Amino acid sequence: MTLQAASNSARDSEKHKRFMALLEPCLAKLSRYSHAMTKDVDDGRDLLSDAILLAYENFDKLRAPEAFTSYIFTTARRLFYRRERRKKFWGVFGSEAEAIADEREPTPEMRIDLEALDRTLAQLPEKQREAVILFEISGLSLAEIREVQGGSLSGVKSRIVRGREKLAELLGERPLKQARMPAPHTTSFERSQVAYMMREKL
Repeated sequence: MTLQAASNSARDSEKHKRFMALLEPCLAKLSRYSHAMTKDVDDGRDLLSDAILLAYENFDKLRAPEAFTSYIFTTARRLFYRRERRKKFWGVFGSEAEAIADEREPTPEMRIDLEALDRTLAQLPEKQREAVILFEISGLSLAEIREVQGGSLSGVKSRIVRGREKLAELLGERPLKQARMPAPHTTSFERSQVAYMMREKL
């Protein structure tokens, strides 16, 4: 190995360590976001792995480590909407990226609730739906969501409140008060418990 090759290898190794140190704390959140947005296990895995790969390739452009969460969520968001635009004209574009996701399957009961929740979420306006997913399912803070979606903090709050109220209305329940959807440590598949929580905690 030449001196130049050894130097490049050392830089790549250090980059990988720094990237993984920042990715690990938000990986579960990103997984929940990817699955909730795509509403499909395979598509969710593809979005997740592609977002991680693209974020890694452009990692050197990130100036502030504390902005990593909004950086990688913005990357995933752009990939998702780019694919949605392509679908309208060309159909589904597959991905050969390695799947990185929770492999546990939901129970039949959870699957029914998950499908019902996905159908209900799909009825929300696009930005409301994404704000609810980012806040309630992925567990991002209001400030982080503002970084991902843009706009003002009050706009983010408004989208979440209206989205929660609309979800409760569509599910035939009273408006949500302090009930929160799955905690950040839960898996992407456990978001199906949301419907149970909405019924039990009102």
